[in-house]
Amino acid sequence: QALGAASDLKKAARIEPRHAEIRKKYEEFKKKAMELEEKEDEDNPPNHNLDALPRVFIDVAIGSAAPRRMIFALYTDTVPKTTENFRQLCTGEHEGTTA
Repeated sequence: QALGAASDLKKAARIEPRHAEIRKKYEEFKKKAMELEEKEDEDNPPNHNLDALPRVFIDVAIGSAAPRRMIFALYTDTVPKTTENFRQLCTGEHEGTTA
């Protein structure tokens, strides 16, 4: 039903390109369609091949307890700049940190 309405609005806009109400309705429809598309993207998070992603670790000790290792998969396929910054923090390469 929505696709039919979109098609009708698009045809009407082509037939009457100066008709303000048709243009307005068509722009409103495009905006809502984009919002729905973005929402669908949020609802369907990306699938990651965890075996193929690089990993880093941090050894954390609380109080007198023995250190425990936390291992993180870096989602370089989704947020490459963020993962590179985090990798540098973990390895001590980032300015102002020590490994």
